[in-house]
Amino acid sequence: MLRILLPIMPAGLAAPLVRTTVDGGLEPTTDHRLDPVNERTVAWAVERRQADDAVALTAIAIGGAEADVALRAAQARGVPELERIDPGAGTLDVVAVARLIAAAARRLGDVAVVALGDESFGGSSGTVPAALAALLGWPLVARARTADLSRDGIVARRVAEDGGRERLSAALPVVLSLSDGGIAPRAPRLAAVIASRGAQVTVRPPASQPDDGPLSRWPTAPLVVEPVPARTVAPRIVPQDEGATAIASLLADADRVLAA
Repeated sequence: MLRILLPIMPAGLAAPLVRTTVDGGLEPTTDHRLDPVNERTVAWAVERRQADDAVALTAIAIGGAEADVALRAAQARGVPELERIDPGAGTLDVVAVARLIAAAARRLGDVAVVALGDESFGGSSGTVPAALAALLGWPLVARARTADLSRDGIVARRVAEDGGRERLSAALPVVLSLSDGGIAPRAPRLAAVIASRGAQVTVRPPASQPDDGPLSRWPTAPLVVEPVPARTVAPRIVPQDEGATAIASLLADADRVLAA
């Protein structure tokens, strides 16, 4: 079994509902949704599960009851197992969040991939994936636009700093961060949204990093990064009566190049 662990979080609505109290004041905003960044990690994981029944999915959120909104949104999109970690009274900085996620991964025991967005909608630090990979001693496949998963490992593609394309490959387990531009989230069906309102969320007490000793040893050659050669297309001149067919063929070729 390949388990994908999906750390998710709630985000405030872009246009929250405004409510007034009996004395005419404004109530604090309590309306939340699934973080848009997590929508693409959930979409990627659900696609993997649809392609392979042996892939298991678990979504976890750190926080109070407001996080249940995000968890139930994940279930409406196809994630069956939901857990919420009560963080207690401690400060939730990057290290604390990474430790709680790492503890959840070690407790589950069979996690092959921890999939996160490259940065959250609210915090936007972009440092949690790296901190988590360091705590677990797993390779970090960062800023991937797409990723293919198999029992042999993971192969991802991303845009390089110079604007070119890179292919990243690593053996499992890995920490994966997905960036925008490669995965299109889909809105859940209304029936799934309604059914998710009664979803059972397992609430766990504050967890601590179970291993305070040296970090796990990195595997041999944990991550391979290869540049993808740019493709050049020679100009084509086609007769006027074949223009529509030629354009359709060129668009299909472009799609294949982007997917490579």
